[in-house]
Order: sequence, then C-alpha cells, then structure tokens
Amino acid sequence: MVKPLMTALSKIDYPEDRLEIFMICEACDPATVIAVRRHMRPPFKLIIAPPIIPGEEPQTKPRALNIALARANGAFVTIYDAEDSPDPAQLKTAVRQFFHDPKLGALQAPLDYANSDDSWITRQFTLEYAALFHVWLPFLASANLPFPLGGTSNHMRRTAIDALDIGGWDSYNVTEDADLSCRLAANGWTLGYIIPPTQEEAVATWRAWHYQRSRWMKGYMQTWLVHMRAPLAPGGWMGFKRFFTLQLTVGLTLLNALFHLPILLTIIVYHSYMALSGEAMPIAGPFLLSLIISYAVGMMIGAAGAYRSGKPHLMLSAFTMPFYWIALFPPTLRAAWELWRAPFLWHKTEHGVMAPAIKPTQRMSRELRETKYDTL
Repeated sequence: MVKPLMTALSKIDYPEDRLEIFMICEACDPATVIAVRRHMRPPFKLIIAPPIIPGEEPQTKPRALNIALARANGAFVTIYDAEDSPDPAQLKTAVRQFFHDPKLGALQAPLDYANSDDSWITRQFTLEYAALFHVWLPFLASANLPFPLGGTSNHMRRTAIDALDIGGWDSYNVTEDADLSCRLAANGWTLGYIIPPTQEEAVATWRAWHYQRSRWMKGYMQTWLVHMRAPLAPGGWMGFKRFFTLQLTVGLTLLNALFHLPILLTIIVYHSYMALSGEAMPIAGPFLLSLIISYAVGMMIGAAGAYRSGKPHLMLSAFTMPFYWIALFPPTLRAAWELWRAPFLWHKTEHGVMAPAIKPTQRMSRELRETKYDTL
C-alpha cells in the first residue's frame, strides 16, 4: 500500500512548506519500512515506532500516533490510513473551518469505499458507512452534538489535543478515534463535518470483516466503560449532550449487536415450541410494528446514504441490511471475550489483497538494523 498511499497524499492541495507527512511504521515491520524509504521525498518523513517494552505500553495505533505527535510542528493534525486516497481539497477545507470556529476541536471527512461492488460484504459495508458518514454524522454535526470520530480522515486542532488529560491518544484503546472524540467533548470542544471525502478499500471476506469488526466493538466497549466514569463531563448542557450521544452512538451500537440475534432466535424458538404444542400465539402487535419500523428506518437511512454518496446502484442492497446487522453478533461476542482476555490485541486488516505482497529480504533486514532512531 506504500506507493499508492504516497501517490495519493502527494496530490493534496496544500503549500508544501507548511506540510509535514509522517509515514509511521513499526520496528517489527521491516518490509514496510524499506518500501517507504524507496519512495521517500519531501514533504514525507519516516517515523519508526521503537519496539515495545513489555509491561509498559501495548503495540497499538494510538501509541504510534503519540510518537509521531511529539515530532509534529503543525497547528493542525490529520490522520490517514494506509489504504486511503483523500480528496485533494480536504486539508484546505478543514483549515478554513478551524479558522471560522475557534471552539472546533476536530473535523471528520466522509469515508467512501472504492471497491463497493466486490462482494455482498463490501456492498453492506459501503451502505453502513454511507449511512454513518452521509446521514448520521452530518445530522449530529448540524445539531452541534458530539459523535465518534472515524479512525482516519479526522482533522484535529493541535491545541485541543495537547490540552487533553493524556495529551494525545489513549494507547490502551483499540478505537482511539471514538475515545478521542469523547475526550474532546469532555473538554468543551465541538466536533464538525466536512464534505470532501476519502476513498478507502473495504474488507471483502468474512474472516477479515469478522476480525476488524471485533476490534472495533472491543474498542467501543473500552470507550463506553472509560467515559462512563465521568459521564456528564464537562457539566451543564454540554455534559448532557455528551452523555446522550455516547449512549445513542456507542451504547446503542453495542446493545444492538449483542441482543439483536438472541432476541430474534428466542422469539422464533418460543413460537415454534408453542405451535408444536398446539398453543400457537400470534406475535404481539406492538413488537411486530416496532420491528418493522426499525428495519424500515435503518434500510431507508442506508439507501439515503448510498444516494448521497453517489452510489445509487447500491440502494436495492439496502433490503438485505438486516442480515448484515444480525451478522454483527459473532464479532461482538469475540470482542467481549477479548476485552477480558486480550484487551489490547490489535487485529490488523489486510489491504491491497490483489497486489503482490512485499516480503522482507535479507537486504531489507540489514537496512533496518542500520537504522538510527535518533535520526528519523
């Protein structure tokens, strides 16, 4: 992913003398380090996160981000993932918004998927993100309500990050984006939304989707537990809005994923048993009505998001969204188990699956051994 990422970032419309682009790699990933060095040029800089020290911090994305943040000079910070291709106008749009509103702590750009037609999973994933980034987040931002940031294409005011109690990202949270948005809101900063999108690559297999989603759900659990320690911070109306949206977004997502399938199975088993015993009972009208309305609204939001994101051909796929929601149960169970047994385990997502893999060679290993961390 190195070459296409650096090519995409090179197209960003922003003065080069005011731009730093850090390519952040892990010391245990020599192949990526060497690939970055082969394509290195201004304004790119390579940062290698040193090996972890057992018992201190886990090897997570937020840990690496904090290492890079300590070396960043800019007044604004933006995060992009390895598979991203952002709109060239994104940075200038974000900076204009920041100058327009001094209380704005972070901005989120919409994430769209370029491979939406690869499989049923990619179509559903695209609909899910279209509903989130083209319907829900614009609504919450327009209502001046906080919301969970995405892990990429979020733009942050440096002074807002530095003012947090931990001075950056929580290295122990595997959805550092959602956690950061809650911390910003707790410190009185507002969150906003900009239109220029970022193209990403959706996972196309059940296995990749399962492990990626389990990490996200585990991070949501971590975020909810941490921020329920002070649920009404910073107090007043701002604190109530933060508490309300924490339950509406993070809390409701977890409840739906955990109880949707078990409740449906319970109803099916119960009514099947009653029918076999000759005591069949109709499903309660209010329950059936609420189920129909919930499904219909969810599918309508997905279809509206597909239309707004320029993918109207996916609107028909919205009719199968309930099956996708049911499929969230297994990764959520794994997330709950890992929260107990392996809270900081980071399931990395494979991208560029159609591209040939870059494998470490002896020359790469030798180059990495010669790296001096203090010169990066």
